[in-house]
Amino acid sequence: MEENATNTSVPQTSESTTKHSFARVPMDKRQSTASIAFIWAGSVVCIPVLAVGALLITQVSFTTLLIFAVLGFLIQSVLMCLNGIAGSDQGLPVAVLLSKSFGEKGARFVGSLVIALNVTGSFALQTTFCAGAFNAALLSAWGIEVPFWISAIIWGAVMLYTAIRGFGGMKWLNYIAMPLLLVVSIYATITSLSNYGGFSALFAYQPSNPGDLMSVLSLLIGLIAGASVICADITRHAKSRSATVISTATGFFPTAVIFLAFGAIMGLGAGTGDITQVFVGMSLPVIGLVAMILATWTTNVTNGYSAGIALTRMFGFSEDRRWIGTLIAGVIGITVAVAGITVDSLYGFMSTITPPIAGVMVADYWIDGRGKKENWGIREGLNWTGIAAAVCGAVIGFAFPNFLNKAINSIVVAIIMYTIFSTVAKKSLPKIQKID
Repeated sequence: MEENATNTSVPQTSESTTKHSFARVPMDKRQSTASIAFIWAGSVVCIPVLAVGALLITQVSFTTLLIFAVLGFLIQSVLMCLNGIAGSDQGLPVAVLLSKSFGEKGARFVGSLVIALNVTGSFALQTTFCAGAFNAALLSAWGIEVPFWISAIIWGAVMLYTAIRGFGGMKWLNYIAMPLLLVVSIYATITSLSNYGGFSALFAYQPSNPGDLMSVLSLLIGLIAGASVICADITRHAKSRSATVISTATGFFPTAVIFLAFGAIMGLGAGTGDITQVFVGMSLPVIGLVAMILATWTTNVTNGYSAGIALTRMFGFSEDRRWIGTLIAGVIGITVAVAGITVDSLYGFMSTITPPIAGVMVADYWIDGRGKKENWGIREGLNWTGIAAAVCGAVIGFAFPNFLNKAINSIVVAIIMYTIFSTVAKKSLPKIQKID
């Protein structure tokens, strides 16, 4: 590290860490390992994971799906641990952590843009699920058919309005939606397994039209690619490195594998990769569809809010104009939903543009910084080495989608290129500013 690095300070949180989203989380405000693990578990108890499970079981056997789920989520878990440790070491969110590898301006524009793309895409996908579930519920209960685009606009607008207003008033709905979805999913899984013929039939299943295995792995990695980047936003609240690793290993990893398996079993039992039709086919379809609507609604409040924050930071809006960023993200998300977004297209795209940033973060903290928290700091302006390395990773992912695995390829390329670029340009880069 540069000997003449300057010092700057980031304000410490006092009353609530949520009031200072870009401040260090002091040790006396850190959360227990169990609470962090619970947050990670809750993040994958959601409709998209079930949907991907139901989709992928049409392409691979259940055994293969389990193997690839373990491999894909293990790769994600390792990345989340490495980048999550940076968060717990520094007590800072990813928007600030990227200020060394991307530079302060690079983190604001490039980092915020990628985060906005991730959560806006998720907003669109959740709107699609919600509109589909609403239409299915009307048809199942009263025989009423509504054009999809109308439902997508109506529900997208409702969820966008909630996000603009803030989601504090939605807490009670979260308390109902998540447990309800979990209970309904367990019930649907058990029922589907029984209808399909039990475990023997499940493990004997072979798809009639097998898919490409590397594409399956890329889709699994793309499903939660954003978590390997934004994980520091959660782990900055962890008390130690070990707490970060344990919470990821016990909360995120097993829950992701299990819930993906739930979705696959539901898909087999219903004979479709459409998760909405899976819930329609339940003996209690209305309850299942209501669970889908509530779960997508509450999740999308967070998606819209997070996208608004990212765009607000990127465009330089003041906090009281956050609603403008949220409105922009929501309108884009609704438009994409109406246009017909699909699970594989969204996560196929995210599995290419997001992993390279995770690779840059790993290379910056663990190779350039040698994993020592005192070696991290902020670089003013743009740090072209991190941005160029991320672009190189993404280009390789897009250019060679069928060579091995594009998500892993983009991560490896980003790590290698950042290491090379930062070594060559070390003396010409903006000085690092230490944070007190």
